[in-house]
Amino acid sequence: MRREQFLHFADLRRCFRSADQVRVASNKVVAVFNIHGNDYRLVCAIHYNTGKVFLMRFLTHAEYSKDRWKTNYEDDSSQAQALRHLLGRAKDVP
Repeated sequence: MRREQFLHFADLRRCFRSADQVRVASNKVVAVFNIHGNDYRLVCAIHYNTGKVFLMRFLTHAEYSKDRWKTNYEDDSSQAQALRHLLGRAKDVP
């Protein structure tokens, strides 16, 4: 993947058409990406002014649809399991 610089969400959306903006309980907006044919959701906080991206959640479609992720930021082992499944390398993901 080539390196891109996104100044705002519209720039990101031009490159990643499946990206959406979602408001969470803190009233902040995160970017949500559909992954692997809509099976998973990658939730990120993007600071366009600094070019930094923070991974917040990696969820199955079913977990995402429950909306609990918007308010609950406790450690969730199902996220690690979903990531292991996607990567196919269980030993590499804690």
